Amino acid sequence: MARQPITRSQPMPRRKAPSFKSGAIVRCESSQEEEAVARFEACPSVTKITAQPVRITYMHEGKQRRTTPDFKLTLDDGLDVYVEIKHTNQALTMAAVLEARAVGSAAQGLDYYVITDRWIRVEPLLENIRILQRWRGAARVSPDRLELSAVEPDLPLPIHVVAERLGGLSRAAAHVLNGDLNIDLLSHTIDRSAMVLQEPHRATRIARELPWRTTEGSEIWGVAK
Repeated sequence: MARQPITRSQPMPRRKAPSFKSGAIVRCESSQEEEAVARFEACPSVTKITAQPVRITYMHEGKQRRTTPDFKLTLDDGLDVYVEIKHTNQALTMAAVLEARAVGSAAQGLDYYVITDRWIRVEPLLENIRILQRWRGAARVSPDRLELSAVEPDLPLPIHVVAERLGGLSRAAAHVLNGDLNIDLLSHTIDRSAMVLQEPHRATRIARELPWRTTEGSEIWGVAK
């Protein structure tokens, strides 16, 4: 059962990240968690995000302990994975604890991963995603409403031209974030005011994939069931 963000002795920043995929506000405990939600929102593999979904029991240094993953991600293949968000230095420092949590998670039949800022804070990708989110609008856009025939003959195109053909910036942004349109958000920067790529380019969407499904897997701690 999902719970609200925990109360600590030291006050933690409380942030709210809108999730169009979940149709709800995802509560975060840090700016890095908020940034992670932005990345998950733009990842085609993720269909739903749930904050602090379940408690995990694990053994460490001879004692039974409990922890709560930051998020549960429901994936497009039907799997649920549980992730913790850590800074790279913090993850390296507490690697033994994270490994114990992974073992405990596996014992409970849960897929557990740790994602660090090396995947989350990649620029200009993260800033581009934030810009697109501002234009996404309130309505979700389904892939079957995307008329590629109106766009494909002239690709690559600036985003604002794609938007004109699809019916507005919010629709174009939604399609990009859903993974329906392939735009290289890692190699090119979006102009905030004009909503165009500085170097219009058609590209792969691998930069928006989950790290354990890419060559960045070395950044992930996790134990297979």
